[in-house]
Amino acid sequence: SGVPGLPTPRALSENEIRDIIDRFALAASVAEAAGFDGVQLHGAHGYLVSQFLSPLSNRREDAWGGDLDGRMRFVLHVVRAIR
Repeated sequence: SGVPGLPTPRALSENEIRDIIDRFALAASVAEAAGFDGVQLHGAHGYLVSQFLSPLSNRREDAWGGDLDGRMRFVLHVVRAIR
């Protein structure tokens, strides 16, 4: 870990990624049921969306990483799920 006392990060599994996408969709549906017209996806400042987008943090060698298309896959799946 880069921070003393914290565990070393690990790559999310395929199932964990799909679960997170489903949770984004659930959160959006809860917001809609509460009367909101939309939600904002925060894709900056080192949060999960930006970690997938950045070639510096996303070193995955599967469909969720690599070239720009692979790195964008997560956020595109999230957007499709919440629509």
